[in-house]
Amino acid sequence: MTNTNSDDRNSSPSRNLGFDEFIAIFVAFTTIGAIMWWSLSRQTTGWQFSKLPSTTPTPSVSPTSSISDLQGSLFPTPAPTATPTPITGGEKDKDSTGIGGIAGTAGIAGIAGGVSSIIGSQNGNVPPQDTSPSTSSPVGPSAVVPVPSPTSPGETPDSTATTPASPETTPSNQKSIIPPPIVFPDTENFWGKRFIDVLSKRENRLIEGFSDYTFRPNEPINRAQFAAMLQKAIDKPVPEKALNFKDVAEDFWGKKAIQKGIDTGFLKGYPDQNFKPDQRIPRVQVLVALASGLNLPIPDNPEKVISIYKDAKDIPNYAIGKVAAATMNQLVVVESPEQQLLLPNKEATRGEAAVMIYQTLVRMNKLDAIKSPNIVRPKSES
Repeated sequence: MTNTNSDDRNSSPSRNLGFDEFIAIFVAFTTIGAIMWWSLSRQTTGWQFSKLPSTTPTPSVSPTSSISDLQGSLFPTPAPTATPTPITGGEKDKDSTGIGGIAGTAGIAGIAGGVSSIIGSQNGNVPPQDTSPSTSSPVGPSAVVPVPSPTSPGETPDSTATTPASPETTPSNQKSIIPPPIVFPDTENFWGKRFIDVLSKRENRLIEGFSDYTFRPNEPINRAQFAAMLQKAIDKPVPEKALNFKDVAEDFWGKKAIQKGIDTGFLKGYPDQNFKPDQRIPRVQVLVALASGLNLPIPDNPEKVISIYKDAKDIPNYAIGKVAAATMNQLVVVESPEQQLLLPNKEATRGEAAVMIYQTLVRMNKLDAIKSPNIVRPKSES
């Protein structure tokens, strides 16, 4: 028969809780519930790093930095007057960790990368690396990603933000607005170079060359080209008349020049109502045109005036008076003064026509005279 201890018999039966014990249990459960409620409420709010003040710069991690320094720079104690920047993404932009939107994800990547780079550099496993942001290199897992501060609706972006610079204009790609100087390389050895140079100056631009900047002074000139040269040089306002030449079409390139030559009295057509624009113009016709346009008086004894030319007999009868007038007014130019040859029926060249037009402008008091032995002077002035 087993003996039973009296103490065991007294402790085994259950007994009711006292009032003090009930109060203690109630307080304990209340405290635990409050702690759980506080914990759950903090979990919904989350550690939102994008709420950090926008004025806090992203720390630059160096190999000598410590973890405590990193924590101090990442989580500074805000001043009492600091106001955190609100999140504009809304509650729907939060992920499962409670960190809002893309900015929060970038913040976590930056913290993890910074801590890993510091620990690695201290352990000697990872060599020191430059963690400053770079736009040319890709962002790796160990790089510190700067977290941009969000901009609220209606907020003006920071004026100090870096904007892409416009491409710098270099002298090589600048387009000059000044036309190149007209220096005709093919007039260097031409006897009338000084006259052509004055006519082709920028401030005058009374004659022009070809697209390759040549003038071709020894090239024959036709009637249309002579009209164009006159149009540029002779500025004489006259009423415009109808132009009725059968061989000058409405779309002909020299129609306006021919029109002006006719209106100013420098040019005339042929009796059959043709102008013959492509016909090369002889020297005698150039002199007749210039003398007619200037209305030069014919000398009393024109035959005596033209007697200075050894080939005076070759001058057409209709042109004797005009050639004599042109000679008296120093419009006649010759290539060889020693030979005293007028060569009236020879085709005029571009250079000869330009020099004769220059002498016409001298007669009109628009240009200064240039002394040259190629200018024919009458006997009274020789």
